[in-house]
Amino acid sequence: MTKETSIGELLQFDEALKSDLFLQQAENKKLFDEICDDKDWKMPFTCYIPTEMYASYNEACIWFTGAELVVQNESGGVTHCSCEGYYNAMG
Repeated sequence: MTKETSIGELLQFDEALKSDLFLQQAENKKLFDEICDDKDWKMPFTCYIPTEMYASYNEACIWFTGAELVVQNESGGVTHCSCEGYYNAMG
């Protein structure tokens, strides 16, 4: 048996989803703005990030460019990465 969902319940779910996406967008933007090209965020770039933050910065890059951060090397807790950028990833 299925439960009917009221319009009010759907609207509450919609607002919660929007809120979660807004928070995720804001956090990703903060991180991405730290590492992307200052003049054109869609361009390829290289960056140095704390190794323990790789997953977070990678998620931000994927969110905005569709491309992952590629590790070039790592030393002393700092990781040198490159990203192909939005133009290359999306064609």
